[in-house]
Amino acid sequence: MANYLTAIPGFIEPTVRLRYKSWNSRSVFTTNFRSYPLQPDSLMKAATYDHSGTLHPGSGRHLRVIQNSSDPAVGVAFTDPNGKAVSANVVSRFGVARVR
Repeated sequence: MANYLTAIPGFIEPTVRLRYKSWNSRSVFTTNFRSYPLQPDSLMKAATYDHSGTLHPGSGRHLRVIQNSSDPAVGVAFTDPNGKAVSANVVSRFGVARVR
């Protein structure tokens, strides 16, 4: 999460775990390569998001959910290709960060 949240406008880091102290990776990439390589998928309000594929160990999928504070809550479900709950052998993890 720190890779995406580093120096993003509107994000106030409440801990020291979601940022890099020594350098601004977003600035380094945009200065040298014109864009930041981590561009998450975006979901507006209560739309459905579906993504399939292989998630390799040590990697992660990033998704921005964009909504107003008065919009209904967002539900998250990890399912297999048939829409059923993932196997009990799979440990699904996700993190949430609020960016104003």
